Amino acid sequence: MATFGIFVLVSTTWRNSEKGASLNPKEFSKFTLTSKMPVSSTSSIFTISSPSTLQHKNVAAEAFSKAIWSVQVKQPNLNIARFYTPLPPPFTNQHPQSSVPSLELDFFIRNDPCGELSRYLHGLELGTSVEIRGPYEEYHVDKDLDEVIFLAGGTGIAPALQLAYALFNRRAQAEMPKMHVLWANRHVEDCRGAKLENENKSIASKIFKLFTFVKMPGSNVPAEDQSAIVKELKALEAQYNGSFSFSCYADERQIFITDKVLQSRIANSLQRRASFNDHQNKKLIMISGPDGFISHYAGPKIPAGDQGLLGGILGCIDTAGWIVWKL
Repeated sequence: MATFGIFVLVSTTWRNSEKGASLNPKEFSKFTLTSKMPVSSTSSIFTISSPSTLQHKNVAAEAFSKAIWSVQVKQPNLNIARFYTPLPPPFTNQHPQSSVPSLELDFFIRNDPCGELSRYLHGLELGTSVEIRGPYEEYHVDKDLDEVIFLAGGTGIAPALQLAYALFNRRAQAEMPKMHVLWANRHVEDCRGAKLENENKSIASKIFKLFTFVKMPGSNVPAEDQSAIVKELKALEAQYNGSFSFSCYADERQIFITDKVLQSRIANSLQRRASFNDHQNKKLIMISGPDGFISHYAGPKIPAGDQGLLGGILGCIDTAGWIVWKL
């Protein structure tokens, strides 16, 4: 996920990061672009690596274990930078408790024709140097979070995966929280391999099936052809069956996250479990994505980084007992 500040640090710097480490918030360090894996026709997962593996591992491991965090990526030709959220270590490879972040960082980035940084990154050749600095903490993941509803728009899914990693990695199996991700995309190809929520009820889907013979990417695709992000979400769902779940929505099929969807999710919220009766538990609704997506569901954020008033769809729904947070 990118935010739109030019060398403006609106986040809290990671306390244990120090100047001179391969990943630190005080100065830009050179990484190398080692991989670009297409996710859709407009987005890819970028992998960058650092030669200073030990220092990098320690800083990244601490960040991934406690927070949603980002780094600044520099465009050297224009001398500007944007914030991007790294993907956590993959759930498809191993259980997060046993995985250790390597010298590599992955970023899920859409090629925005109006975005100087994203166009620059998508135009880079493998082996090119990429300058980054960070980490910057955007949200500290509390240990007593009991339930999370996460609204993600497009590449805003990256913070959702970070939150899941920190949340499930720090809890005993008997005390697993509940987390449901609602992931909205413009196109079906963006979530290739996932079943769209209520797809059979969508008027657009019914019309599409009547008037075209073109097979659209959906849930019935081989595992090797599924989106890398969908694979991660499915791996999370398999590993934490009953604790983690997700649903997907696509604008082109007119399948949206509506007020009724959110009301149903909130109404079905689980009561605090007996094992948690000894302390105050928190329920969180988090929204991450483009500015328009956040405004639509929760009202706009203040440019200086303040949360602003709760508005949008969630402002018209009873969210008593929930923390609503805009990334």
